[in-house]
Amino acid sequence: MMDSRKSNKETCDRISHLPEAILHHILSFLSTKDVLRTSFLSKSWSNLWTSIPILDFDETRFYDKEVMFYYRCYHADCSQGRKAEDKMWERKKRFADLIDRSLLLHEGQNIRELKINFHHLNDSVFMTRFDPWVRFALTNVLVFHLDLSSDLSWSEKYPESMYQLPPCHFPSKLLKVMELNFCLFNPLEHNNFPCLETVILTEVELLETSVQDLIANCPHLEFLHLKHCVWPDPLEVINIGAPRSQLKHLRLESNDVDGYDINVPSLLHIQFVGETEEMYNCLFVKNLSKLIDASLEFEPNYLHSSHGEVLCEFLNDVDHVKVLTLSDYCLQV
Repeated sequence: MMDSRKSNKETCDRISHLPEAILHHILSFLSTKDVLRTSFLSKSWSNLWTSIPILDFDETRFYDKEVMFYYRCYHADCSQGRKAEDKMWERKKRFADLIDRSLLLHEGQNIRELKINFHHLNDSVFMTRFDPWVRFALTNVLVFHLDLSSDLSWSEKYPESMYQLPPCHFPSKLLKVMELNFCLFNPLEHNNFPCLETVILTEVELLETSVQDLIANCPHLEFLHLKHCVWPDPLEVINIGAPRSQLKHLRLESNDVDGYDINVPSLLHIQFVGETEEMYNCLFVKNLSKLIDASLEFEPNYLHSSHGEVLCEFLNDVDHVKVLTLSDYCLQV
């Protein structure tokens, strides 16, 4: 009778007997929080999560309703602010500890994708915790997403000293996609990214030559998206010159500049999104004979006599494209 029960139990648990590659594929559809829970299913599942190729650490998904209440109190400065602050730091520390342990168990493995969403508050308490995470990503990961932003307004959340990616003096030979949100990035502090193909920078602080340095350090870069990026010294015009690059897609969205000067002969697609401030001074493009489509999606912020002149000059430079997209405002100008 006992043998019969054991046999029936093994028959019912067919999932555990699937090949490890299939189990990894199944777990890839779950959040990392749920993946961790599977370690309690049985002995055969206890260590399976330590070898999954996708790690997604989203701070908000690890919080229950009580913690989210304290999170809102912390930002709202309500009467329970002190209690909220203590709870927040306790939970943030636990979350950071979890990331540390998880990456340690995955050391030496090639990870397909690593996502870290950690709300960076206006302090430096956790900054030293970020460095090992970034170094792990640069050496072990194909796709890396680092989001240190919060839901505060720009003026409230912009700290005096943003977290800066640590220097890396050896090539990142695996990384193909890098997405950074709310940090400081200096490409010159990194040897190079020989395999990097896609870069998305959102609310990232850059130096004057960072964009050109990034393109120069990424010989296979094909897609670059800059969104709400800022510079320590206000720039009137951002220079993007890369005569020998492989860059094919360029998207510029609401960055803290007054204009662009672009010279990237390899470009096939170019897109400008934002307010009219970004075309206040200039919108120069040259050597774009390969360009297939161009898109201008500016929203009216304020009118200036130079807008019509800038737009006409741009249209003359891209009159050979097959697809041209203009927002309503551009048509009015």
